[in-house]
Amino acid sequence: MRRIFALAALVFIPAAMCAAAAPDSEMVEKARRARSIALGVNLIGWDDSKPEGGWQRWWPRADQAPGFAVDRKRGAKGVPALVLGGAGRRHVFGGWRYTIPVIKPGNYYPFRVAAEVKGVGDIRRNVLCRVRWTGRDLGNTVTPEYINSYSRGQGLAVNFEQKFVAPENAEGAVIELLLQWAPEAEVAFSEVAFEVGKAIVPRVVNVATVHWDGAGAGSPAENIAVLAALVDKAAAAGADVVLLPETVTAVESDIAPQETAETLPGETFAAFAEKARQHGCCVIYGVHEREGSAVYNSAVIINRDGTLAGKYRKVQISPEEAATGVAAGDYFKTFDLDFGRVGVLVGHDTAFAESARVELLDGAEMIFVVMRREPRQQLEARALDNGVWMAASGVDTPSVIIDPAGDVQAIAFGEIGEGVATKKIDLARRYRRAYVGDWQNQVIHQRRTDAYLKVVQE
Repeated sequence: MRRIFALAALVFIPAAMCAAAAPDSEMVEKARRARSIALGVNLIGWDDSKPEGGWQRWWPRADQAPGFAVDRKRGAKGVPALVLGGAGRRHVFGGWRYTIPVIKPGNYYPFRVAAEVKGVGDIRRNVLCRVRWTGRDLGNTVTPEYINSYSRGQGLAVNFEQKFVAPENAEGAVIELLLQWAPEAEVAFSEVAFEVGKAIVPRVVNVATVHWDGAGAGSPAENIAVLAALVDKAAAAGADVVLLPETVTAVESDIAPQETAETLPGETFAAFAEKARQHGCCVIYGVHEREGSAVYNSAVIINRDGTLAGKYRKVQISPEEAATGVAAGDYFKTFDLDFGRVGVLVGHDTAFAESARVELLDGAEMIFVVMRREPRQQLEARALDNGVWMAASGVDTPSVIIDPAGDVQAIAFGEIGEGVATKKIDLARRYRRAYVGDWQNQVIHQRRTDAYLKVVQE
């Protein structure tokens, strides 16, 4: 049985449902009244006075049109299911549209769809649940935004759900339920909700990235002392999270990684955990980590209270690094901190487009990089590729904070920034680019993974 999204008592009671259960005029009128009350909560209903309940059929070309049907037996809560079929067409593309004339810019709009899906190779690629914002003054910055999150229920049931923020100057919205490139598919959309949420609540995090040129480097203890002072400096600027470089105890050192490697928690962790507790900020740093006989190049994340939030082991180690006996990690990871979900990479990881993409797909809202000398352009590309904020802390290269358009918003290098660069970032704000819109949303849905097989073939 498909999952039905539970709504509040006043939310949308379809007239068709009430009429079927009790056809007298009083019950019908109550249903209409309830629907009117709910207009600010659930903006998609079924109006029997309009053809196909107010929904419209759409396709770009006749030879791409899917098959359409309205099935009252397969619906939910008395509302018919909206059905799309592939019609045997390889390039099928089209579906159902519903126009919402009035929305409020800056409001959250949770968008939910329950469906039965069969004959589909890739749900994200073949079944599109998306919203188009409408308005006279939107300019060139808005394109469709997709529900990228879905979960499978029992049998053929699939539930789509995502929260959107209406952009500035938006006046209305068009909801689209589309079938794409699935000639043998059949999709029955049984329940659709586009709810008014609360006004957007800013989620601001003050990010600090440290640049250290190795001055004062020496023993692991001396390195820790220098960086601890930089954490103090970043915290004085109000940092919520402080990012430090890669393998901090080995900077400017010829000591083999096996000699500086620590089993977590170790002395380095203890020193930075104390700073995290002292200043109430998260700290991310790089270190050689020992586990059993293996040594990894790891990034360690510390919560504000000094506890371990997690660790990530560098996946893309360089040949030179492998020659020193460092082992490679097995997978990319994301971590939930008190301000949002973050990804963490180490140095050479950023040379590969897939590393940041995997963390984006796992929900990373920002990616932190501990490094030594990666080129800035490489970091800018990863941010632009994914429409995601990136912060990087280096030794032989600038430490930077880069926005989702690939532009540097803060930098520390030499005397610039005096060792610390900070930037207040609102993770609740959607970052829209001209002619592209919210690329972080777009790129997840537009990827053609079926055409990328050579990327993962040996």
